[in-house]
Amino acid sequence: MLLLLTIGFRILFRTGAFHAFYVYAFIIIFLNLKRARIIDKSLAFLGQHSMNIWMINSWFCYYLFKDFIYGFKYPLVILLVLMAVSILTSMIVNVLCRPIEKLITQKSSL
Repeated sequence: MLLLLTIGFRILFRTGAFHAFYVYAFIIIFLNLKRARIIDKSLAFLGQHSMNIWMINSWFCYYLFKDFIYGFKYPLVILLVLMAVSILTSMIVNVLCRPIEKLITQKSSL
């Protein structure tokens, strides 16, 4: 209920003075909420891939697969397809980067 109240204040009071309070309150309240285990696992999974998703999705969305991504026409479907493609690409990037990271850490520890 408190989270909904802070969101309501954010909607009603659109001043810059309230933004910092809103962000801190939202984070503290969200971290104290009891969430389903699947939500925590999903957020942890997205957290592992968040940097790759951030770096990859603009390329897919605006340069490489623009016609494919926007060909779905509905915003929710576009978001889901873009996230699926970005996460899949992130997984591939991680698989390719792990051996390189191991080599670098082995060389630096010598």
